[in-house]
Amino acid sequence: MNLHFVMGVDPRKIQHAFKASAFNAEIAGVYPKESKEIHDLKNKLKIHHLDLSNIIKDGELIASSTQTNLKRTQRVLVLRDKYKDAKQLDARKETMLWTLEIKRLIADIEYAGKHVAELVKVLKTL
Repeated sequence: MNLHFVMGVDPRKIQHAFKASAFNAEIAGVYPKESKEIHDLKNKLKIHHLDLSNIIKDGELIASSTQTNLKRTQRVLVLRDKYKDAKQLDARKETMLWTLEIKRLIADIEYAGKHVAELVKVLKTL
């Protein structure tokens, strides 16, 4: 199993907490109904933990793609400056650069907004 440390959570400690022990078996013999209820709650908690880690990973991917998109925008601006320094920047090239970049930025914002909204919606259900 691949272990990741996410926001201060140590997966080994969580896995250890979920392992059955002889004590749990003894308690189950004495309190079967309560033991089953605890077992069911532990299973729900495992699923909740998995869902939460998937949401965190999705959030990290959105943040990573946003950083990549910002770097792309910076490269376009550097390219614009090179054209300007070489006196090759005319109104047509300027318009083309800004039109393309604005379209990309709008698409990036819409993409991130859509996915963040989905994550928030899922988080509210947890």
